[in-house]
Amino acid sequence: MRFPHSLFSTIVLWYTLCVTVVFAIYTWLLNDEIQRGRRRSFDALLAARASLLGERLYHEGDRIEDDAARVGPSEPETDITKAAFAVYTTNWQPLLVSFPWRNIRWTTNTEHYAKLERRLAAGVAHYGFVRDQRNEEFRFAAVRESVKPLPALMGNRTDTMTRLPVNIVYASWFTPVGDSLDAQTHRMIAAVVLIWCVILGAGIAVARRGLRPVERLAGAAASIRPEDPHSRLPAREMPVELMHLARQINEAFDRLDTALAAEKKFTAAAAHELRSPLAGIASRVDSLARHTGLGDAARADVERLGAEIDRLKLLSGQLLLLARLDRAAAGEAFQKKPLDMAELANDAVDFCREKAEAARVMLSMECFGNAFVLGHEEWMLRALYNVIENAVKYSPENTAVHVRVEPTADAKRILVSVADQGPGIPRDDRHKVFERFYRGADAAGCEGTGLGLAIVMDVVRAHRGEVFVSDGPEGKGACVTLIFPRE
Repeated sequence: MRFPHSLFSTIVLWYTLCVTVVFAIYTWLLNDEIQRGRRRSFDALLAARASLLGERLYHEGDRIEDDAARVGPSEPETDITKAAFAVYTTNWQPLLVSFPWRNIRWTTNTEHYAKLERRLAAGVAHYGFVRDQRNEEFRFAAVRESVKPLPALMGNRTDTMTRLPVNIVYASWFTPVGDSLDAQTHRMIAAVVLIWCVILGAGIAVARRGLRPVERLAGAAASIRPEDPHSRLPAREMPVELMHLARQINEAFDRLDTALAAEKKFTAAAAHELRSPLAGIASRVDSLARHTGLGDAARADVERLGAEIDRLKLLSGQLLLLARLDRAAAGEAFQKKPLDMAELANDAVDFCREKAEAARVMLSMECFGNAFVLGHEEWMLRALYNVIENAVKYSPENTAVHVRVEPTADAKRILVSVADQGPGIPRDDRHKVFERFYRGADAAGCEGTGLGLAIVMDVVRAHRGEVFVSDGPEGKGACVTLIFPRE
């Protein structure tokens, strides 16, 4: 399923994507900086304790076996053996291990050994994570210090050995700090999501406000009707980005209006110029038809010629009427007076009754309430006649055509509906039947010019009304409904 393309949805989609990417990167960088900052202060404390331990081992190494050495001011009453630390030779042979350290699962294999050695050799502390036997997380700092040889631990001590380089690893419980960092991270993510929602909502509001000129432009374009072809888009009220587009569309409308006006003028002129020659030819054909010396074949040809001339005269008259209706739809004033639509419909039914009887189609009519409107009598009658005559033409024998006139529920408009029991009009063709010279598939073999319903549409438009086609009663045939405003 393909969703319709929308400029607003595209802007919102890309804006959301950009905001999401920016906030994701910002959140990641901010969280990483928070983690680094908290670990940096924790690592500094670990390195300081490891260095302090080395200094105490150097100055108070002789008393280390008595457990009298202390870690420092941060743990003023804690014995050094209660801290998690270990002292190794530079070859990582254990020299001194505290009791808490024995629970730590740590070996040099857990770290990148080459990196560890490089940092310690350069006098730089190395940091990492380890876990104890209860799977609690510890953070450690490894430093290289010089201490006095410890008598109990260094059986091979010599009098000349005054300083012994050792690796000191000092660890501290990191789980509370990690939990605190996790909680802080969650709060940060919640705040970022809230800010993201606010910015996204503001962006959507800005995008919608920014697209309002496009909606106004679309509304103005939709309001341009054939009844008012001189309406144009409000280019001066548009932003700079849309002003050029609106002007180009207006210029296209002007070119189209000029072309249509020229076409209508030519059609009206051609129809008018055809009337005199057609009248002369019709007169000659009538005289020829009354000639007594014609044979049967010649007389049949003359009768066919007369029928074609009548058809051309009808077409010429319809074209002239369409030209007048075009001017009326464009705003040209025309004569109006109060008309009783029930009376007009009854006259149209009477005009069509002879054709209906010849086709064995029953015509009926009913009227409800006051049906007065303001309009052009000749045009209204022509529209009603065309609809009723068209219904009779396409109705099978022994069927009925029903005409109904009634006001709407609000009494502001008059409905005239003509329903038949013919083949009906397919839904896809219903908007085409009012086009000029359009003839459907069922029109083959039927007389007509293809202008009857086009005249109906133009009469309705000239009176600011509406016309539509629906299914007939019980889904059979077709029903053409004309709607006229009272004023």
